[in-house]
Amino acid sequence: MDELSAYLTGSQGRDGTLDITFEVGDDKISIRGSAQLKAGQRVRSELTEFSRMILETVADEASLEQLDGSPSFRLTKSRG
Repeated sequence: MDELSAYLTGSQGRDGTLDITFEVGDDKISIRGSAQLKAGQRVRSELTEFSRMILETVADEASLEQLDGSPSFRLTKSRG
């Protein structure tokens, strides 16, 4: 989650809010983050190769998205 949150907040921080939602099931956890940023702030929409390697090691699914101009991420990990 930290790796993906950093894409939305940036290394120097950004003006706005970051909402994180956790869904916990018997055998899976899903985490979704979405940012409401002030206009004009640019956010990467692609993971670097290094970030992708980290996330593929610890998660079943991980992605960055831009929905209606709002950056977000999704991460899913199943038990086992």
